[in-house]
Amino acid sequence: MGTLLSATLDTPLDADAFQVSVRHYNAEQHHHSHPYTQALFCITGQLDLELENHAHLISPGQGIYISASDRHGFYGMLNPACLVVNLPEAVNGTTKQAFQLPADAIASLHQLHNRLKYAPDDPLLLMSIRQQIRQWSNINHSPSAKRLLNFQRLDEWINEQLVNPDLDVAALANLSHWSVAHFRERFTQEIGITPAKLIQQRRSLLAQSLLKAGYSVAAVSARCGYQSPSALTAMLKQTIGKTAREISSDQ
Repeated sequence: MGTLLSATLDTPLDADAFQVSVRHYNAEQHHHSHPYTQALFCITGQLDLELENHAHLISPGQGIYISASDRHGFYGMLNPACLVVNLPEAVNGTTKQAFQLPADAIASLHQLHNRLKYAPDDPLLLMSIRQQIRQWSNINHSPSAKRLLNFQRLDEWINEQLVNPDLDVAALANLSHWSVAHFRERFTQEIGITPAKLIQQRRSLLAQSLLKAGYSVAAVSARCGYQSPSALTAMLKQTIGKTAREISSDQ
């Protein structure tokens, strides 16, 4: 069917689940159906898709929705990479025609591709993708009286502010115009981990990447928002069981 470049999808999916993957498709013809709606967006190459006896050539910057239980055939041309999103929601309107994404959505698509390579299981990134998919289409979802967090904005802002030692739950709550207690509760409920834990995970990933690239422990500490190398080392020791110097010497 294709190679999973980075994904959370390993086994047949529950119809109520939401999963994201980036896939490369080979030139072999395959057919299947699944019990969930699927959104497919081409990043590179081309995907030849047969859906309900209609042929579609999905090119970079184009997408298509496949309804639950619709049998479809597909094969890759020019080694395509596609963002594949399995949705627990139905999709409004036609799902049988390919559509062109606007320029800003295409730019976001490439950014998501690169970030999924780096952090495929980041829960805030996955929630941000879900919100962006809804912006690119008219997806049915149950009406709610709850005020929604802007996960895309939070996702981008956290990455921009990792260098800031004052990045914490209070700063995120202020960005969202929520009280700290309410923000922490809602964020944890929706994302599955606390804001502080997510910030720590992202700082850990960034630090590991920079250390492996040869940056000094002092420089990495400053770039990741820590006021001393010892603070960075303590965080890494807690999260992955290695010191900063041990990570550097592994290369």
